[in-house]
Amino acid sequence: MQQRLLIFVPRVADLQPVQQVLTAWLPDVALLTVHAQDPDRLAKVAAFRAESVQVLITTTIMERGVTFQNVGVLVLGADHRIFKTATLVQIAGRAGRQKAHPDNPVYFYYQDYTLAIQRACRQIRHQNQKGRRLKCDV
Repeated sequence: MQQRLLIFVPRVADLQPVQQVLTAWLPDVALLTVHAQDPDRLAKVAAFRAESVQVLITTTIMERGVTFQNVGVLVLGADHRIFKTATLVQIAGRAGRQKAHPDNPVYFYYQDYTLAIQRACRQIRHQNQKGRRLKCDV
């Protein structure tokens, strides 16, 4: 697996089931879970930042205030009520933060295409277009 991933889930209770499925599917991939009350969260985030972990499954604790090199983002259950428009935009902002990797992927997985997802996608597209225009004007 080349692309490192931040996988967001709506609830702490979702972390273990997702980890179990991914471990079964990708036994050679180093992955961890982290949430706000995790006593090892700083060490886990440091391991992901140091690139010794390829997948970090997390709650919205990683929504803002962290920057990682070259990561894609996957939001499972993006239609869950916890994922408001602003939350989804912030989560998407974890990808493509470096000049060398501006096109890291962001995927929202959902059953219902909610208004929050629609608005987030529209806002992300707008910001990306705005960013491309600024790069060309420099």
